[in-house]
This record gives sequence, C-alpha cells and structure tokens, in this order.
Amino acid sequence: MNPFNWFGGGEARRARRSKQAILLPADGVSKAVDAGPLVQQITDLRAESTSTGTIIRATGKVASIGYHEVTLVPVPSDVVGLVRYEFRALPPIDVPVIATGRLLEVSAAVYLTKIQYRTVRRIEVVAAQNSRNIRR
Repeated sequence: MNPFNWFGGGEARRARRSKQAILLPADGVSKAVDAGPLVQQITDLRAESTSTGTIIRATGKVASIGYHEVTLVPVPSDVVGLVRYEFRALPPIDVPVIATGRLLEVSAAVYLTKIQYRTVRRIEVVAAQNSRNIRR
C-alpha cells in the first residue's frame, strides 16, 4: 500500500446553501469569532501525507481583493468516514477592489494526525458555488 496515492486530486460537485459560521472557543468562555461567508468557489483540493498525518489544503476564488482570515471550518457529519469542512473567509474591511486571476486566489489548510484520519474515507470541502471531495 502506497500512502502517497491514498488521496487524489478532487472531484467537483454543486454546493448546498449554508448559513454564516461562527467559531466557538474551545474553553467556552472567550468571545466567539465570526468565520465569515463561504468562499465563492473551490478550485483545488489536495491531501498531502506527512510522516505524522495529513495536510488538507484548499484553494479557491473570492469576489475581490482583501478577503482575510481564510479558514476551513469543521462541520459535523452523520456519515461514517466523512470529514466535512466549509471554506470561509472574512470580506474586505474597506471598499472591495475588483481584480482578476491569481489575485483572487485564497488558500487554507488543516492538519489531521494519523489517528484522526485513520477512519477517514472521504474529505469534503464546501464553498458557495461548489464543493470538492477526495476519497481515500
């Protein structure tokens, strides 16, 4: 078995609508953090194996320059073996600057230890216009 080919390039799917996410602190006391709206579109999704786990890396497009705090927000799933994330970013604070091409690309990554992804069979990342998933 070759761990370098467990996850392939991602396959695209149409996304379902989702509400704005709010990240809750682990201690339950600190102030909750707004994760922002969904990124417009996912253009690439990869899982890269490391010696201690896997890095899930998503790349996408936003509407204008200035989006920040780009993150993959975990979403609970009832499906065994499915790990789901929403690809979110906070919009620009100032007036949005319209641009094209690579200037509109954003990326986020999350790390899963070997123990965490041992039972993972599929990873899904959801954006506003589409979703991508990779299978193990």
